[in-house]
Amino acid sequence: VAGNFTEVGWDTPENFNARITAAWDDLCRRSLGERVLVSCHGGTVRSILAAVAGNPQASFKTDYAAISRIQVNLDDDGVPHAHILSVNETGHFDADRTTAGGPMRGAPDTAWPGQRRSITAPR
Repeated sequence: VAGNFTEVGWDTPENFNARITAAWDDLCRRSLGERVLVSCHGGTVRSILAAVAGNPQASFKTDYAAISRIQVNLDDDGVPHAHILSVNETGHFDADRTTAGGPMRGAPDTAWPGQRRSITAPR
């Protein structure tokens, strides 16, 4: 059964990534100018991050309940482009990861979004 995803009712990795990327593209186009929270499984997060990085084979570490931030802007032609702002933020947990803590340790300064630095993949 190894590698035969459809036999157990799963998408192939290619179908999974295509489905996630299509949903992500749709969300970006429908939500321009809005702040959006997406809560999902780690595989979905990794698929979205790889798509934004422009490399479907990219691998990202994502801990349980971690936060990754992506900013979407329109280019001059009105096409949305996404930029990774942060990946795998866990500063909202205490050191033992047993309870939520105060301000995010080591996270971008969320009070000043204009000062964030985007990480973009070369085209």
